Parts: sequence; structure tokens; C-alpha cells
Amino acid sequence: MDSRTIARKALEIGAIKLDTKSFFENIGVYKPIFNDVSLFLYDPKERNNIRDSFIELMDYNYDALTSISYFGASIATSIADYLGKPFLFLIDRDSHGHKRYHLNGLSDVRELNAKRVVIIDERLNRGSSVLRATCALRNLGILSDKLHPIFDYGYKNAKDLFSGKTPFNEFGTKLINPLEVKPLFDLDTLLEVAVEDNWLSCVEKADILLWRDDYHKWRSVHYLSISRY
Repeated sequence: MDSRTIARKALEIGAIKLDTKSFFENIGVYKPIFNDVSLFLYDPKERNNIRDSFIELMDYNYDALTSISYFGASIATSIADYLGKPFLFLIDRDSHGHKRYHLNGLSDVRELNAKRVVIIDERLNRGSSVLRATCALRNLGILSDKLHPIFDYGYKNAKDLFSGKTPFNEFGTKLINPLEVKPLFDLDTLLEVAVEDNWLSCVEKADILLWRDDYHKWRSVHYLSISRY
């Protein structure tokens, strides 16, 4: 499936919901979009469509797949099973207040030295988790240069982090080699489809883009509405 078809299906099954008036709340943060792409897992047909879309997207040589989320792991293992590729799971562990990723599923990491391992994830937000995962893989001698989420919000600062233009931690560390991000679909595509199919008006589309690109301005515009919740 192409990106527009996947975006349309996400709206139809409720994997993504849009509301520019009452908003969705998550740990005190309000937003006009709700995202639960794990709903693609329920229907075997849709699950296989997502798997096949990833396989079509990854039209290059790679040796294994990994993921940093349980939903991403479900899709990645489906791809790995279909193609007969190894799968590894990156576990996020908090050690003395520092989150670090540990690679599970391989007795000797040297087997993947200089091999390409692709990261599959459910969605891309600000990118901090993926960057930690990428560094964990690279520190083990693994070639990690591809990230494929189902959905990408398209935050500008995330793009700068992945390209190595800006630091990704408080120590000023930058990626030496860029991480290429290629999702199945992104927010811009989703909003185009939503307007075409009358899920949103053009004004509402602009409002959601304002939320993504300038949250503080978006919040100031909607402050009175948000304060009621």
C-alpha cells in the first residue's frame, strides 16, 4: 500500500483520530491528535498489509531487524518471519537514572559486527528513544543507518537530530553518521487525506500543523479551551 492508502486506513479504523476542538490529553499535555497505530494488529489482513508495505519500503540489503517498542517488535517479527531474517529486541533499561538500550536475542553480538540492522517502530515523535537505540547498536559495531516507523509526526528538530546537525543530549553529542528516516506515512500526508475525505477542514488542518510546528503558540490560541479540561 502507498502512504496515502495507509493514512486513509488509519483514519477509518481509528488508529489515528483528529479533534481540533476538545483535544486529547496525555500526562497533562493536550493535543489535537490521538495515535494508536497498534490497531493495525487486530485484523490479519491489515497486519499483513503493514508488513508487506514495510517490505516494499525496505528495497535494499539488510541483515536483521530490531525494534524499541512492543508493537514495533510485533511488526518486525512478522517481517523477519516472512523473509527468514533474524530479529533482535532492544530493551530500554533505567540504570541509576540513565536510560540505556540493551540488545536481547543474541548470544554473541560479534555475529552482527558491521552488519546492517534496521529499526522498525510504531511512530516517531521527538526522536530521543530512537537516537539512544541507534547509538547502542553502533557502539556494538552494528551498522544502524535506517529507521522505518509506521507514522512520523515530522518534527523539524527531530530531522536535525537525525542528520547530525544538532546535539541529541545534554553533553552536546551529535550523530557522526546520519540516520535515514522513512515512514510508511507522515502527518502531512495524513492531513492531506483527511481534508480530501472531509475528516477535517483546511482551517483545522492548519491548526494541527501549528500544534506540531509551534506548540506554545498553538496552546496560547487554545488556552481558554484547554483550561476547561
